[in-house]
Amino acid sequence: MKAPTHAPEEEHREHGSPNYYRDWEAPVAGWEGIAHLAVKTLQTIGVADAGALEYTAWDAEDRPLSLPALRLASHPRRNRPGNRVLT
Repeated sequence: MKAPTHAPEEEHREHGSPNYYRDWEAPVAGWEGIAHLAVKTLQTIGVADAGALEYTAWDAEDRPLSLPALRLASHPRRNRPGNRVLT
C-alpha cells in the first residue's frame, strides 16, 4: 500500500494519487488477493454493501463517461471552484 503523494486540491500529477493506492505489475495475477483487499478496504471505511457505492468518471476532454460494467450508480460530477480534472 502506498501513501498519498499529494493533497486533493494540488495540481494533478502524472504519477501518484491523493489517496492511498496500490500498483500491480501487468499482467495482473492473483485476482483473489486483489478482491480481498478491495473488500477489506470497503469494510474499513464503513461500506456495508455494494448498493452504497457510486462513481463519477470523465475523459480527458472533461466529458462524462458511463461505465455500465461496474453495475454501480453514476454520480453527476459537481462543478465547484477548486475541482481538478484528473486524467
